[in-house]
Amino acid sequence: MATAESMPGYLDAMSDESLWRRMQLRFDAYSSLFDMRLETETEAVGHEETSDNKKVWISDAPRWDGHRAWLLLPYIDALDQARLQEQIDIGRALVQSIRQRLHKRELSPSFLRDWGQFCAAAGLVEFVYFSKTSNGHRRSALGGGRARIDGAEAHQRWFAHYFLQQYRRGRRKEAEKAFERLVNAIIEDRIAVPAGWDVKWFEGYLTAPNYTELKPAFDEHSLSVRHMRELAAIGIAGIPPVDLEIPDP
Repeated sequence: MATAESMPGYLDAMSDESLWRRMQLRFDAYSSLFDMRLETETEAVGHEETSDNKKVWISDAPRWDGHRAWLLLPYIDALDQARLQEQIDIGRALVQSIRQRLHKRELSPSFLRDWGQFCAAAGLVEFVYFSKTSNGHRRSALGGGRARIDGAEAHQRWFAHYFLQQYRRGRRKEAEKAFERLVNAIIEDRIAVPAGWDVKWFEGYLTAPNYTELKPAFDEHSLSVRHMRELAAIGIAGIPPVDLEIPDP
């Protein structure tokens, strides 16, 4: 059924019933792809367990009879996940409209534009669905570097709590200096090292060789206020006490 929109003459051939049937078959095959969701990186990498005295990695993604759930699109590290999700959202939003216009045999430039977008998005989703990927490098990085990563995050979280207590907009340096005073007081034994912690852990905040000034890893170019708020929201488990009194200047 043609609409009031101006149609190019070369599209007249698309009125053939067999073509509409082929489009319907393609739509039926593609539309179910948009019922799927993306597997997350965390699900794909999974977790490490010990089995028969050996370390093995177990996927945390939903599985049916040992196989990946069919409504789950595998995580592919090389693909931009945000861009991929955007294409999924585009295709999903077009499903109902295209279904209705196929039923009405609507032939219009807007339908062809939407049909093109739908097919492009569906082709990408189909490619991802049938892809095979290995997360071995991610798992190796986690297995070998977990202690270092966890240690760095713990330092950031503890810093975040004290920084945010002192921070006022436009006065970041003052908050950093207040934290420096706290760490130096602990290292110099003017404040007792919190129970269960080693003084070397607190030395990790300071720059060699003098070990009095905060490392660049905690300045505004490396650790944003926004990220610190996210870190503080994690809580205080696994870090030293956050109620120590900061010495006056």
